[in-house]
Amino acid sequence: MLKREFIRLGVMLCMVLRGVLCMVLCVVLCMVLCGCSSSKNTAGTRWYHAFNTRYNVYFNGVMAYDEALKQQTESHQDNYSDILLMYPVDALPREKATQGGAFDRAIEKGVKAAKQHSIRTKPKADPNRRSDPAYKAWRSRLEFNAFLFNAWMLVGKGQFHNGDFMLAGGTFAYIARIYESQPEIGIDALIWQARSYTNLGWFYEAEDILLRVKREGIPNKQLEHWYAATYADFWLQQKQYADVIPYLQKAIDAEKNNLQRNRERYLLGQLYAKERNKALAYKAFSEIQMSKVPYSLQFSTKIRQSEVMEGNDTTHITKQLRKMAKDSKNKDYLDQIYYALGNVYMAVPDTANAIAHYELGVEKSTQNGFDKTLNQLILGDLYFQQRNYTKAHPHYTGALAQLAKTHEAYPRVEKRAEILGELVVVAEAVNLQDSLQRLAKMTDSERLKVVNKLIDELKQKEKEEELAAQREAYNNTLDETRSQLKQLDKPVAAVVAPTKPGEENLFYFYNTQAVALGKAAFQQKWGNRKLEDNWRRRNKTAPMSNMFAEEKTAEDTDLPEDSIADLPTDSLGNSLAASKPDSLSTDPHDPQFYLQQIPMTEEAIAASNLILKDGLYNMAVIYKNKLEDSFLAVETFNRLNTQFPEHEKKLDAYYNVYLIHLRNNNKELADRQKQLIREEFPESALAQAMADPGYEYNLKMMYVLQDSLYEATYEAYLEGDIAEIHQNYETVQAKYPQSDLMPKFAFLNALSYVQTHDGDTFKALLQEIIAKYPRADVTELAQEMMKRFLAGLTLSSSGDNQLARGGLLGSRWGGAVQDVSAAEALQFSEAVDVPHLLMIVYSKGSLDDNLLLYTVASFNFGNFTVNDFDLEQTSEGEVNTLQIKTFVNLEVVQEYEQMIHEEEGYAAELERLGAIIVPISEANYNILEQGKTLEEYLQFYKTLTTSP
Repeated sequence: MLKREFIRLGVMLCMVLRGVLCMVLCVVLCMVLCGCSSSKNTAGTRWYHAFNTRYNVYFNGVMAYDEALKQQTESHQDNYSDILLMYPVDALPREKATQGGAFDRAIEKGVKAAKQHSIRTKPKADPNRRSDPAYKAWRSRLEFNAFLFNAWMLVGKGQFHNGDFMLAGGTFAYIARIYESQPEIGIDALIWQARSYTNLGWFYEAEDILLRVKREGIPNKQLEHWYAATYADFWLQQKQYADVIPYLQKAIDAEKNNLQRNRERYLLGQLYAKERNKALAYKAFSEIQMSKVPYSLQFSTKIRQSEVMEGNDTTHITKQLRKMAKDSKNKDYLDQIYYALGNVYMAVPDTANAIAHYELGVEKSTQNGFDKTLNQLILGDLYFQQRNYTKAHPHYTGALAQLAKTHEAYPRVEKRAEILGELVVVAEAVNLQDSLQRLAKMTDSERLKVVNKLIDELKQKEKEEELAAQREAYNNTLDETRSQLKQLDKPVAAVVAPTKPGEENLFYFYNTQAVALGKAAFQQKWGNRKLEDNWRRRNKTAPMSNMFAEEKTAEDTDLPEDSIADLPTDSLGNSLAASKPDSLSTDPHDPQFYLQQIPMTEEAIAASNLILKDGLYNMAVIYKNKLEDSFLAVETFNRLNTQFPEHEKKLDAYYNVYLIHLRNNNKELADRQKQLIREEFPESALAQAMADPGYEYNLKMMYVLQDSLYEATYEAYLEGDIAEIHQNYETVQAKYPQSDLMPKFAFLNALSYVQTHDGDTFKALLQEIIAKYPRADVTELAQEMMKRFLAGLTLSSSGDNQLARGGLLGSRWGGAVQDVSAAEALQFSEAVDVPHLLMIVYSKGSLDDNLLLYTVASFNFGNFTVNDFDLEQTSEGEVNTLQIKTFVNLEVVQEYEQMIHEEEGYAAELERLGAIIVPISEANYNILEQGKTLEEYLQFYKTLTTSP
């Protein structure tokens, strides 16, 4: 009735005013008043909700989106020395600790529009149009607000640019389903869904969608270009560079943004260079030079052009690069210039000149960024190839601090840095003792000349470091002043340390990149130090470790004689400067600091020899097993055996040399080494085993058969074939006792007794494994099982089910719990009206983590449009969890648990695969992390839910 009165009033007003504008306004007023409900589907309601979506909610949302996107683009700094990312958003991590980000307001507006203006009700059928195909297709739609798809796309794009790629993939999948009958919308959503999966690393799923889009057809040119750009990014993230090029060319042709177009041209030039097509690479870079781009891009383009110039004459290239190095505006790009010069010399090849320029790139770097890392990386590789491991190590550790874990060189650099770090500590100890013992054999005057030279070098180095520090402080002051001047007209913002996305509030030592940077800076200043008292003193003798690297003899020097010859001596004629305890000096500028370290007595020499023997053996083992450097390994073992013929590890040294010759197929040297073992250690078990004519055959077959034999034994364990497990174990024990897999064979053999319910034998074999293989990876699991037995675990009549359950439920959470009794004393909370979460608990490796995450996210999105639950994956030893949170109380989480156990839920399949689904309050989860077991909590939860 009230609506009719308003309509009548509007018509009367139009008649009175007789103005066209007033009439339009009144009609709009009437339609607004009539069409405010989204439960009706009329022409008026459709027009009203589309109009309101476009000019009210969506307008504000898209403004927020554009602003956040602009900020994301401008804040991104491209690394022009590495293969460029297709888009700045690709720099975000695939996994985030928390959801949300700068695009939250845009998402909020999009969700609001969907809530308030979605029209799902079918319109009243028009009998006159029942046979019209277009009308029938229109009535079959699931959404009748013609503009609402823009709001949904805004939500998906906002989630995508927040780095919440899984949420974005779910949103775009939903849009594609709702607008399946409208290809221009559905196909667009599918392409975005593929892009979301690409950024998750789900390449199979992404390609499946892209192929589907191609089969169904792309409705317009704009989507064809977007499809090409997405496919280019798809191949780029997989480093399939040849496949990127044709799609990238199409994307460049359609790109309207000048900076993005030139970024893509630069990327195209890089890819052509990767494919060794210098002519096309040079052409792509030349097109950038003709455009207006930031100086950093222009400069890097010149560097890349110099690298792809054709011809063997390097004079022109080096001249151009040196000219760029002299330009003052390039002072912050010197590391790039010297890297390019190093590459030019490497192409000649002139390795010495190349190394010199790479070293200059490290030295002249002002920003300590990725360009410095590239110089360090190639220097580490070159020194490594030259077996100069001491020089390679600091470059690898420096590069490791800057390299992203996703970089292709990261695994290699990480491994080498770790191995060389271990080697360098031992090698420095050996070099130090060698130097000290050489000094001990000199006269007093010769020793003092060497020491004075060391002190002069130290003073010179300190002077250079002081000047460098003053220059750096001056430059920092200038930079700070310029920064303050720029900020005069800007609001004051808090200064915070840079962190990775999703790590805003992390403690310093939880930020792995910050720790790596700190470690590199520490090692650059202090070198490799053990964690010990007086750590600033490198083994108390560090400055002398390389004193003979470029030493001249006493006859070659003009250093004056000093009064050391007049120092008092003991009864053996030894200088008291090296033996008098009261004269110890801690000042590296004092000759006494060095002289006191020289082993002058028999006891000191014996102690020095112990360090040498241990160091040489460990160096040789590292060369053999970790660096696989046969030459240096044999050389070091031979030196150890020659210099210390009676050392206690001589049999092991002989055997290692024997294995090296055997591995290198040098039968003559291997037989000679075997003969030495049998002659010098005839009573050893090794010598007796070598007496077997088939010893070498068994040893070689061990490396060929051990993996397949272990796989067969593991399959036998899964199938319950006890006889085959025992037979394979006895075969390995008899023929291949040195096998690296021997502990695993022993562990499977022990587990077989669980299947026969022989608990006593099982426990005895566990104890044998723990004692015999203390460092094996299975020993930790054996120790945990022994703890479970000591705590009262018994084998169930059905085999090892209880043992497996005990492994999942019995492990204590919260890492290494120091005080078990304190953990057991904790009490779970009975509060139910507090925030809860649902945990899916499963053994590591039993479920695909990504598939589980996608399954749960898809279920949540399809069933809870408004309430979006947070998902977080955690790992506690061998137990993984997926947490679904936050539920307001116990009742709500139980309702959710009931839903996932229904036919369309996912719980049944997870439980079939061994997962355990656990509702728990946040307070009780915190208690669980303090050392309580999951089994204890489930017992408490059962009591809580069954109590009246």
